[in-house]
Amino acid sequence: MKHLIKTSLLLLAFCLPLNTMAYEFIVDGVYYMTDMWGDFAMVCDQGEDGGRYSGNVTIPATVTNDDTTYPVTKINAYAFSNCAELTAVTIPGAVTEIRDHSFENCTGLSAVELPEMLTEIGAAAFEGCTAFTKIDIPANVVKIGIWAFQNCTNLTDVYSHITDPS
Repeated sequence: MKHLIKTSLLLLAFCLPLNTMAYEFIVDGVYYMTDMWGDFAMVCDQGEDGGRYSGNVTIPATVTNDDTTYPVTKINAYAFSNCAELTAVTIPGAVTEIRDHSFENCTGLSAVELPEMLTEIGAAAFEGCTAFTKIDIPANVVKIGIWAFQNCTNLTDVYSHITDPS
């Protein structure tokens, strides 16, 4: 019986990361999932659909699904990664987290404006974004992950508005 419980828990541990990456609904071509309590929505990748975001993408401040409106507060890990044809993204002001690898290798992304409420930029969040030349880091950012801007070969101007880098 102990062996069965251990095996079941191990299988569950392997399945959880797969389930957390799946989208739940689509609004205007952008894929979303909610947190486990349904408090907010986050932008996520296109999952098994295998598509890629391209062109100019506008993320709204709120999205509605099944008569419930959610504030959009996060961009999930890998949400836009490897979307080479993504040229611009508008991020709403309520977004507080851009998670790991969110925009990794978006080689066509020429500019990104980070919202003032942003507190976290994940590891490798913009790694390999070779088209943009400047970034303004808002004052509320308290965490910038390792390699967040690695291989951004044309990034020449980084403006930090952080007043207390502790």
